Amino acid sequence: MNSLLRNHQTYNDLCNFCLKMYKANRNAGRNKTSLGKSAKITSLLFKCGMVILSTTAILTCIRPAITFASSGQLEPILPTIFPGINEQEIFGFTCLYIFHFYIMALFVMGTAGIDLGLMALVIHSHTMSHIFQNAVTDLNALAKKNNRKSDTKEKEVRAYLNNLIAMHIDFIKYTKLVKHISNEVCLVQISMANTTMVVLVYVILLVKIFAIEKNVLKGEDLP
Repeated sequence: MNSLLRNHQTYNDLCNFCLKMYKANRNAGRNKTSLGKSAKITSLLFKCGMVILSTTAILTCIRPAITFASSGQLEPILPTIFPGINEQEIFGFTCLYIFHFYIMALFVMGTAGIDLGLMALVIHSHTMSHIFQNAVTDLNALAKKNNRKSDTKEKEVRAYLNNLIAMHIDFIKYTKLVKHISNEVCLVQISMANTTMVVLVYVILLVKIFAIEKNVLKGEDLP
């Protein structure tokens, strides 16, 4: 969220460029077909990704309810200790459950926004390269259509060439924006991986400590 606030102009420029690209290719043709395929693939990726992430979050969140229904024990999603909150009481368990559900919701939205958003940008870049290639092909065909030189033909070719140069400049700007965003995505992914590793180690150690405390209370030998 902090990155989004600091670089809101970058994201605005990126969105405006994508809208400009779609508005410039509204007429039926190869470019509109390519953009349509790109939009369908992006929509399919978002739908599948959201289904997988949401299913994972829901199954994780309903696990405590399944455990309570089967064994009657209150087990939070993650072993968490807050001063003054007892997880074995209904009030404490509810507070921890809301907190864990909030974390899972942030995980789903964050992963969808980062990973799926970057996929959409890459797919859009591929589509833009096809559109630029089509423009180059059309320019070559226009130049070869008439071997005789004429003022009308030269003006038409010059106008088409200026449009091609503008497309190339826009494409360079777009790739720079995507590169900037991908660098931030890599940083976030590395940070998330390190955070996940720390949380896993914390959970493992915490579970081990709980197991040792239970063995001590029961008078059993320590493992």
